[in-house]
Amino acid sequence: AVGSSGASSGLGLGLLLTAVSPGVVDLHRQPVEVAKLAVFLALRDAKTNPNSMHRGRHLQIITGRGVHSAGGLALIFPAIRNFLGELLGGTELWIHKSEGMITVPASAIEQFERWQWEDVADYFAAEKLAGE
Repeated sequence: AVGSSGASSGLGLGLLLTAVSPGVVDLHRQPVEVAKLAVFLALRDAKTNPNSMHRGRHLQIITGRGVHSAGGLALIFPAIRNFLGELLGGTELWIHKSEGMITVPASAIEQFERWQWEDVADYFAAEKLAGE
């Protein structure tokens, strides 16, 4: 898990994701909602924390291919791809579907400014309402 070397202070990021190495976030076996929050936190950390292990790097997000999901269908990959589209607008992502990975270029992370905590709370509240 992410320790003090890379986690945003006080955010409990280590409970949400595993950092394989600087610039890599592993979302294997996470629920989709937790994976989305972890991606938001990793992007925010890379953008705002000068001591972040992700700062100045491309961010590789390992979603997996769905091998461990019910029916073998990937749940995290499409959810994170769509969520990144909403977070980053039309920014080009590097999609590695056969490897179960999405790379966010460092230039996209530098442009990441739009969302604040309130926006994320609103996003999850609207998503929950839509699912009911």
